[in-house]
Amino acid sequence: MKNTKVYYLEMSLVILITLGLFAFSSNFFLLHYFAILGPVPLAVFIIRNRMKDGIFPAILMILVGTIIGYFLPVGHGSLMRGFLFMIYSMSIGFLHGAINKTNINHLKEILIIIGAEIFFGFLLVVVFYIQKDPHFAYDVEFNHFLEVFINFFKLDKTSNYAQNVGVIIKNGVITHTIVFSFISVLMTHIFIRLTLKYICRQKMEYGPFHGLEFSISKISASAYIVGIVIVAVLSFLLTKELSQLAIAIINAIFTVFFSVTIIFVFQGILAVNLRLEARGYNKLSTLLFIVGIILFPLFAVLGAINSLLEQKEKVVVESQK
Repeated sequence: MKNTKVYYLEMSLVILITLGLFAFSSNFFLLHYFAILGPVPLAVFIIRNRMKDGIFPAILMILVGTIIGYFLPVGHGSLMRGFLFMIYSMSIGFLHGAINKTNINHLKEILIIIGAEIFFGFLLVVVFYIQKDPHFAYDVEFNHFLEVFINFFKLDKTSNYAQNVGVIIKNGVITHTIVFSFISVLMTHIFIRLTLKYICRQKMEYGPFHGLEFSISKISASAYIVGIVIVAVLSFLLTKELSQLAIAIINAIFTVFFSVTIIFVFQGILAVNLRLEARGYNKLSTLLFIVGIILFPLFAVLGAINSLLEQKEKVVVESQK
């Protein structure tokens, strides 16, 4: 059995690091990114110990995090904000740690956690909108995204393009929530494995993407490539003066297209990663994932092309049973 002093030291570090990350991210308006790092300490603690060992620190961190959220000056303080972000983060961390101890394969594990992440993502969207949170209500947050977009590309705010893009960005909450949930879960998964390997010195036989391989049907891949062409054409139409119905239809098409794009991006990342591993480059998974997210159009196309290849030529193979 693990030394009692070491056990309580680990638990104390988990609590202090998590609450420190929460306070820091709250104070600098980075709470959405706390969703990536926040679950890591608890998940690692559960993996190294037992499922039930994570219950007490999780409850304690939810309670203390709620109080921290209230007393921090950001947005005049908010008990609900602290409570929601902490219960969200602790639930995801607990899932990562607990499911890791079961016999569920890695792909199903990640899909379950992504489902939970999407649920919490939309819960936060609804609650913060109803509460009129001064920073995280989606109508406030997405207006800020629009300002950043307009300033970055130096657009005329009165132009047809800026007005039409504004409608799409302001209504991009569904796409944003789904895509961020995928990225958040996968990044958390990567950080958990990096922590176990380099800090806890736990031997890792495989990379973070082992067991996450999946197939996309040729019909779906073909439909996605057609979607690329449609979205490209519609993007040029945004420079025109459009009716409310037309912009609503375009917005719906963009929502569906960009929501599924993350699946093809990850397929492309897996394809490139497997090629690199076949050539002996086994430690580039994390860097490749970051590059893939940044260069998502390229990797989405790679993912679609990879899915169209003949089965014997496919880069991504089924996980060994």
